Amino acid sequence: MWKIRIEKSFRKSFKSLDGVTQKRVIAFLEEVQGGMPSPTQHPRFRPLQGTPGYGRFRIGNVRIGVSLDVANQTVHFRFIGRRGDFYKRFPPS
Repeated sequence: MWKIRIEKSFRKSFKSLDGVTQKRVIAFLEEVQGGMPSPTQHPRFRPLQGTPGYGRFRIGNVRIGVSLDVANQTVHFRFIGRRGDFYKRFPPS
């Protein structure tokens, strides 16, 4: 099972979301909090093109940016934002 790690940058960007969106994200996090067999097999996951080791989960018009640590089987939740803003700010340069 892959472990979940929520980074400080994710928490900070999460606070900027409206209440309804926060509830949807919390529901998703509760779904995956016990770990996941493979994040790449999750139906909401897509790898980011041109950036190996990074991907995103889609929840409505919100994207959750993650990095995958294959050696330790850990998914690092790094950023969350609306679709237009997300691709400008993630992955970090």
